[in-house]
Amino acid sequence: MTASYAMAANTKFDYGAMKSAGFPPAMLPSHAFCPLGLKNHAGLEDPYAEKGASATNGYGIPIMSAQATFVPNGMVMSIYTHHSAVDGGALDTLYETWSGYVKALNGGPGEITGLLTTTVQNYDSSLGRKALDIMACMPSGTPVPGCPELTTVTKKSTVRPLHSSSCTVVAKVLSISANRVSATRTELGYITNTRISTFIALAAMMWTQVTHARAPSLQQGNYTTTTLGIAVDMRKRAGEEFAQDFMGNMALYATTDFDVGSILDVPSPELCYPAIASALHKTLSSIDANWFTKRLQYLSSVSDPSTVTQAFIYANGPDLFMTSWQHQGPNYAWSIPGTTDSKPTSIRKPSYLSEGGIRILPRRDEEERDYEILACLEEGEMTRLVEGLGDLVKRVVAG
Repeated sequence: MTASYAMAANTKFDYGAMKSAGFPPAMLPSHAFCPLGLKNHAGLEDPYAEKGASATNGYGIPIMSAQATFVPNGMVMSIYTHHSAVDGGALDTLYETWSGYVKALNGGPGEITGLLTTTVQNYDSSLGRKALDIMACMPSGTPVPGCPELTTVTKKSTVRPLHSSSCTVVAKVLSISANRVSATRTELGYITNTRISTFIALAAMMWTQVTHARAPSLQQGNYTTTTLGIAVDMRKRAGEEFAQDFMGNMALYATTDFDVGSILDVPSPELCYPAIASALHKTLSSIDANWFTKRLQYLSSVSDPSTVTQAFIYANGPDLFMTSWQHQGPNYAWSIPGTTDSKPTSIRKPSYLSEGGIRILPRRDEEERDYEILACLEEGEMTRLVEGLGDLVKRVVAG
């Protein structure tokens, strides 16, 4: 963890101006906010935030690196964690514990001694790891369970590319009215007679609308099926062996398939929301400890885990990948001197040119706050998506 004060007077990074603009990643450049521990790490190409794991060039990279950068009227906290070791659920636990320490150090409510006792001394991080090993072990002669959402790079099927290689891919943060999301969720629950979560309501909306935005390419390529891959936190589903604050990676893919024609052959995309929501509810409600065990056993059967990849194709293909960061840290008070708000105003991913990827960004639990959706699509599709969502979209910020 490092702290930088060099930009505290640089008006180019005024916190109020960035907030008014919606904190677009372009105003959070890696040359200014990438943690120094990453910039100077052997094997990393600078700026690291705009590269991927391929930038390591064979060197090991840190599990975590962070930097607090003070800017006029505020502060930017840059946090990197290695996804193979830390997933979104673990990151939320990190934010909760870390912010508690900081708040206590600065005179806020809470006792540091109590925090240390409850979060460090009484926690054995190896227990979850041992439980995973036991679940992954298959009796001799047992056939390898099927795992349709995962495959290996040598077995992954190919499809006709959705776009030409020269297409332009763009990322945008779409602000969606919280009241409208709530109304959609309530309506879908009534129509389907099931409990529809906020995630399912947003996923049904985005999957349907993106598929309509992609209609010309999907029809030209004669695609018949579209798949939505979903990142699922297994802590609540894997059994009592796993504490909710287990810090290892507990995220897996789940998938739902849907007929392209069933989505496109309707006069209005909204008419597809109930069917899509029902399909997503069926998928997510079927995930339990048995489902998890089968996936672990499949993964343990692959001799080279680095070859495992998702079976669905969302980069220049007919599918999408969606994950929720809604609850990753936005509601914890840090109470850092020199900042104008005790809680994070916004949380951003600095670079997201990953076509077909959709993230629900962290959102504070305040009724008037919009839901922010970070999406990356081909430029024309993005234009049609925003047009299709209409007045649901209150603001578009370049991602």
